[in-house]
Amino acid sequence: MLLEFRVSNFLSFDEEQTFSFVASKDNSLEDTNVVDTDGLRTLRTAAILGANASGKSNFIEALGFVHRFMSASATSMNAGDEIKLVPFLLGEKNNEQPSSFELALVLDGVRYDYGFKVTRERVTSEWIVSYANGRASRWLERDFEERTGEYVWKCRQALAKEGKILKERTRPNGLALARGAEQ
Repeated sequence: MLLEFRVSNFLSFDEEQTFSFVASKDNSLEDTNVVDTDGLRTLRTAAILGANASGKSNFIEALGFVHRFMSASATSMNAGDEIKLVPFLLGEKNNEQPSSFELALVLDGVRYDYGFKVTRERVTSEWIVSYANGRASRWLERDFEERTGEYVWKCRQALAKEGKILKERTRPNGLALARGAEQ
């Protein structure tokens, strides 16, 4: 189940925006719209409301970008292909800064945070964090070092073999998660 989606530097979003399915302390709709998700109060439904031109469609487009990029980066893109990304357009600095996307979700009773930062040329950062047993455990980190022009990879010890394969097979313009799903 999706708990949160965060986006920044994408289309009309400069600063980070969060869409959350975590229920507030208000219990007026407890019986009809709140469900227990592995000890966390979450919403069955949520809505995006706002005036015309307030970013509702762009928020949906951000979700669509994540879906398309996760689906296509390993299979439909070639090395060197430009990533079809539109950063926040009202600031010159934003064209040079990566756009950021992060999902918090629960799968089989375990919370995971998965996110990535991306420019039109490359994925600059990617991470997977698991919260099994209530503690954060970084499964994967991938960061591009401008100074060296290389990626620094860190994998949980239990994933060392898979991490080595991902490092060898993941292109700069693709996601390690998408490449890992091919295995």
